[in-house]
Amino acid sequence: MDCFRELAMECYQRLEREFEEEKELSPNLTLRKFSVKGREERGIFGRGEGKYLTLEFRENLLNPALTAEAIRSTANALGYLIKGFHTKIKRVLIAGLGNSKIRADSLGYETVTRLNSLHRRERIKTVFPSVYGETGVESADVIKGVAQAIAPDLVIAVDTLVCRVPKNMFGTIQITDAGITPGAGVGNHRKSVDFSTLGVPVIAMGMPLLSYTQSHPHYGDMVVTPKEVDFMVKRGGELLSKAICKAVL
Repeated sequence: MDCFRELAMECYQRLEREFEEEKELSPNLTLRKFSVKGREERGIFGRGEGKYLTLEFRENLLNPALTAEAIRSTANALGYLIKGFHTKIKRVLIAGLGNSKIRADSLGYETVTRLNSLHRRERIKTVFPSVYGETGVESADVIKGVAQAIAPDLVIAVDTLVCRVPKNMFGTIQITDAGITPGAGVGNHRKSVDFSTLGVPVIAMGMPLLSYTQSHPHYGDMVVTPKEVDFMVKRGGELLSKAICKAVL
């Protein structure tokens, strides 16, 4: 079972584990929380140790009626994890992961671009680490270099996620304090972006814009993305950037 190739929530459900908390926040939204603890669970689950929060909406987030609720609930979930570090956050580094030249993989780039267009504050700094295939440098190493230069109290990494259940595309937001392994969702595991590599607390957040479909007899596993992906990236970048500002400023 390659749990990296799906949302953390999907993997947890397939492992038939009970969520620590499952709450309907509104008729449109369900919050699910669970944790991965210890070496054994890390091995079973295939992910880093930490808390995982998933916001699951009843409708696609392209619906403008969900915008305010999505920003508010994402900001609240992000704030909950930030409080768990029990340290004062004076400066935050936001890393936009992914490949800006591939639209479905540019959610991180879009989010950070929109953050940069908002009122600049001393508390928020940003970086575009790009991907190893373009730069020949691990994203984790780029982020670490910037972190060493500006000494943030927290790193927030934003990336496109992959799911197995198509209805979860652009209908869920995942936030975790376990960090992230760039490229893992499509089988291209790079160096993890987490506390062990950066020496700074890391929160990873994102939305699935890609989904696995049935294997093709000639090409193996295939990954698909919605035809509306351009609108999804723009809306997703808007939602996440505003939620980050609401949570940290």
